[in-house]
Amino acid sequence: MNESAFFEEKMKQTKEFAGLLCNLYLVALAAVLPLYTDGSYWMIGDTKYLFFRNVTLAGLGIGAVVMLIAGVGERLRGNVPESGVSGFPQDAAPESRPRGKRWSALDTAVLLYGVTVCLSALLSSYQETAWYGFREWYMGAVSQLLFVGIYFFISRSYDGSSYPLWLWSISFFVVVVLGLCNRFGTDPVGLLAGFNSGDWEYSHMISTIGNINWFCGYAGVTIAIPLSGYLYGGRSWRQLALYPVSAAGLTLLVIQGCDTGIVVAAVCFGICVLLGISNRSVMRRTLFLAAGVSMLLPIYGRIVMLMGTEALKALPADGIGIDRLLWNGWWMIGAVCLLLGIFTEKAARALCAEEGRRHRIRIGIAVFTGVLVLAALAVGVLFFVRRSRGGEPWGSGRGVLWKLAIKGFLQNDFVGKLFGVGPDCFAEYVYSTFPPEELLTLGGRWAGAVYANAHNEWLNHLVNLGIMGTGCYLAVFAAGIVRCRKAALRQGGEKRIAVAGILAILLYGVVSCTCFQQCLSTPLLFAVLGLCESSLRRGGELTENSRA
Repeated sequence: MNESAFFEEKMKQTKEFAGLLCNLYLVALAAVLPLYTDGSYWMIGDTKYLFFRNVTLAGLGIGAVVMLIAGVGERLRGNVPESGVSGFPQDAAPESRPRGKRWSALDTAVLLYGVTVCLSALLSSYQETAWYGFREWYMGAVSQLLFVGIYFFISRSYDGSSYPLWLWSISFFVVVVLGLCNRFGTDPVGLLAGFNSGDWEYSHMISTIGNINWFCGYAGVTIAIPLSGYLYGGRSWRQLALYPVSAAGLTLLVIQGCDTGIVVAAVCFGICVLLGISNRSVMRRTLFLAAGVSMLLPIYGRIVMLMGTEALKALPADGIGIDRLLWNGWWMIGAVCLLLGIFTEKAARALCAEEGRRHRIRIGIAVFTGVLVLAALAVGVLFFVRRSRGGEPWGSGRGVLWKLAIKGFLQNDFVGKLFGVGPDCFAEYVYSTFPPEELLTLGGRWAGAVYANAHNEWLNHLVNLGIMGTGCYLAVFAAGIVRCRKAALRQGGEKRIAVAGILAILLYGVVSCTCFQQCLSTPLLFAVLGLCESSLRRGGELTENSRA
């Protein structure tokens, strides 16, 4: 073997090792972390954060070394000159370079977000908190930079392997099954040991995740993986296997006890219906999924009634409630969706032979879609309206928190408005700025509680990172949607990843309006963004001709 061939073989092995490392990290992040506990709900947030931080530091550290070796090897081989930055010779014409290898808008948005986070931390008056985060949350600059690192590591190293995504879906299914058991008043893994039915944790902690708000954030991102596989998985056992995962996940989102979960499920169905406008198979599968969830809800309600008092105590006071679960209308909705799914397929086969009839069918589907989307959004809005009737304290004090966040931002100086008070410094700033009588005070179990964030990610960022940081964070979402849409123009497995990205971004955006960043949902979002970017980089972007 000559020197050139030997060098090529070593470079190939290096890239394969980087891909393997990326896959193993994805498994640790998406499959192991959600299930990882120390045997109790006590300080479960700290437990998961330490696992996330340590595994991510190890993965990104080794990954950085491997990528550095690969980059140096490319330079030595002459593919990248000293002044080159794109992975191609400096003298190559821009139009001759593969589009998928270019620095993308999403890359820029994520990088700028990391830069603004660093600037905000450096300018903060609360240095320790700004870098390491508020106690029990740990969303300081260190975590934010780890999110940025996750994106770049996965986008540059992921090799397209399917097994990390399958393990991701399996882990989610295990989490969901355990959560459903919790809502039956059982505790299969013993995490509720030491708590009784009168404790807040008994009804507001779920599965191996912990707080139901954490679960909504986690499920909003994670369900995108099995759901996209079910919708675009073709006619195979894989598509059949992902149906119960998706149906069970959506069912638990509805019944877990947090109103945000109901909104996420409603928006999720709305997005699926929109995707089905141009794809008959997707529309059909969405209808079958809606039928399954609609029939699971009353079944669950009747099982709870049969199991008696303990199962009823496991249902939080918030959420859908046992009376709504027992509503007989669920059966009718399920039957209608099932019949529509069957009819859609048969009607399409019989009528779509003629272009004129095909056009009329598309119009009919569009009208039907509009009705379903409006109905789904109406469900979500009604739940929030119902919860907001009590004034500012609605949603466990979110009304007051949002008011304080806006007032705190407006009261800050010019530099503070631009770069904020520091990552995860909301509580430090608010509780040191406002007099006690203006702070959130709730009776009973919440008396004297310290709220670490605004329970609205956008308002929280506005206070912590200012206009610059919030703008860059918003740019990540916008650029992510654009990149995922480009990837979705493909066919096959890559398209499923792109659709998963669209679902994850939109559902995370819904959750972020009433919840917060945490070490489960946010790193998974950046991981999904990395998967979509990797899809485009490995295959190149579609040109206008290929789109046509």
